[in-house]
Amino acid sequence: MTIFLIGLLTCLALIVAIGAQSLFIIRQAIRRDHLVLALAVCLVGDVVLITAGTAGVGVIAENAPWLLEVLTWGGVAYLLWFAFSSFRSAFGARRSMTVDEGEESELALVGAGAGVGPGAGNRQGSGGGPATGTLAVVAERQRLSVRMERSSSTRRALSPVWTVVLTALSVSLLNPHAILDTVVMLGTLANSYGAEKWVFAGGALAGSAIWFLTLGFGVRALAPLLDTPRTWKIVDIVVGSVMVFIAGSLALG
Repeated sequence: MTIFLIGLLTCLALIVAIGAQSLFIIRQAIRRDHLVLALAVCLVGDVVLITAGTAGVGVIAENAPWLLEVLTWGGVAYLLWFAFSSFRSAFGARRSMTVDEGEESELALVGAGAGVGPGAGNRQGSGGGPATGTLAVVAERQRLSVRMERSSSTRRALSPVWTVVLTALSVSLLNPHAILDTVVMLGTLANSYGAEKWVFAGGALAGSAIWFLTLGFGVRALAPLLDTPRTWKIVDIVVGSVMVFIAGSLALG
């Protein structure tokens, strides 16, 4: 087995377990909310961490316990903030499905054209009476209702780009689990191969890319089935709960 393949499989073994990064990717994929940007930033974060570990930063971390302590409590604070944001998203007030102003105007025009409105009962259209006009409006309302349901997800505002970038950087660079896995563990293993340590690091980076791309685009392929308010709420609750659990485990050692 080549050193490159060993690095790839070792990285996959460490990151396949669902953690903060993976949950963030899943959340963005289901919401179809700047997924490519989130993937790119998470991958850049892994490149930075794996490169730092291979370069020997892991040795510094091992010889400076206070640094890991600072990172740990910074990670606890971040994870709790992320959990709070997820719970707020899950239980916050959501906009109900209503007809917006443009759709109200379109319905008004339809009603006027069909002879429905104040005093319409006394008018006769060339193609039929008031009953015909009423049926036309009912049919048009049904058509608009279907169109609104289909476009409900696209009317949902996307997250600001800076929020996605900062969150992706946080789950990568402020995540104690990610730091320990990449900088310390992968860095230590990479350095054990001496001059070929960068071959191991290349395999680890390939493993990270394979996992995140497969996870992100795989979940996005299922988004048409999963992209519902109920699913968003479940995902946000799960994400928040996992973040609280991870933060608690870090705080309690």
